[in-house]
Amino acid sequence: MKSTSLFFLSVFLNIALAVAAVRLFRMPVAVVSPSETNPVFLTAPAEQSSNALTVAPVSGVTNRFHWRQLESTNYDTFVANLRAVGCPEKTIRDIILAGVEKLFAARRRALEHQGTFWLAGNRQRKAQQTRDRKLEALERERETLIHRLLGVEWFPDSGHLSRDFEEQALSRFILGPMPEETYQRAVHLLEQYDSLKDEVERRCDGIRLEEDTAQLRNLYQRMWQELASALTPAQLEELMARGSVNELFNHTELARVEITAAEARQIALARAAAGGRLFDWPDDETDEEKSANEEKFQAAVRTLLGEKRYADFERAQDREFRTLFDLGKDHGLSQAVAVQIYEIQKLTRDEVQRLRQDPALDEAARQQHLDEMQTAVQQEILSALGSGVCQEYLQRGGAWVTNLNTL
Repeated sequence: MKSTSLFFLSVFLNIALAVAAVRLFRMPVAVVSPSETNPVFLTAPAEQSSNALTVAPVSGVTNRFHWRQLESTNYDTFVANLRAVGCPEKTIRDIILAGVEKLFAARRRALEHQGTFWLAGNRQRKAQQTRDRKLEALERERETLIHRLLGVEWFPDSGHLSRDFEEQALSRFILGPMPEETYQRAVHLLEQYDSLKDEVERRCDGIRLEEDTAQLRNLYQRMWQELASALTPAQLEELMARGSVNELFNHTELARVEITAAEARQIALARAAAGGRLFDWPDDETDEEKSANEEKFQAAVRTLLGEKRYADFERAQDREFRTLFDLGKDHGLSQAVAVQIYEIQKLTRDEVQRLRQDPALDEAARQQHLDEMQTAVQQEILSALGSGVCQEYLQRGGAWVTNLNTL
């Protein structure tokens, strides 16, 4: 009987302990959370459901430093924050210059890409002048900002940043619009093959053998094959057009002809289709290939522009006309003046050649005719250009005006 009583007492105590354990287990658990006065302290969690069996997470807060505490979209505030925590001036300069260069490089790219790439003639010149003025104003704004933030007008470490951004902007402009990933792949391909080309040229050391020419041609063909795989047909065509106008026309000769943007692009594509090499690749065409490709190109342009405008295009490729055109541009003269002087020169050259070959004239009579022509030409050129511009023209390829024997 006594053992039975002890047994029931033991069972009762075990049950009581179990109930107490369950109640303790259900009590709220303290968690770690931040305090304004202490880095870490304990507190009770938010109110929970009476039957929820969850444990609040433990979190810790320390006095670790984060750059987020200093960053600001306002450069003046950012510099002030950096100086307030004792950041060295050289570090501040490096941080701010990198940020400013990145900001203004993006703004420069936006300005350079304004307008249509294929503008030509007066529209191209006016658009370029507008962009130049805006770029100059942007550069002054950049210098003013740097001076205000750092107290310096020139900084020795900024050149490479500017060059990198400018080179990247130029490459993006030439490659044309494409996704970033595609752009990076295209640049990688071009740089890879450029390195292979340089290796061949270093090995040649200025003396290129037939096998060297064949290797360069093979590399060039492989480069375009890989580009064709990396780009869409439209992207590849735009790259060929832009590369052609940049390398072969330098986009300046087209400024001397009044053509539309669509026509300028078609001319560039015609040049790309008629052989030649883009991206500074050496010319490996034979004389026969060059002649055939040039005829093909000129025929395509003549068909595109028609006979009258093709004559203007052909004239724009003449070095003597380009000299006259640039001279007039420098002094604010119209293109009609350049055309007038160019035509006078052509007619004078033809007449000089006729006089030299005329068997009916002796030397004295021939010289008399040349002297009379010389006087008439000088008066006509002086009247068209004015004395100041005429003197400069004599120094820039116009020696024939005072000496017809140079024709």
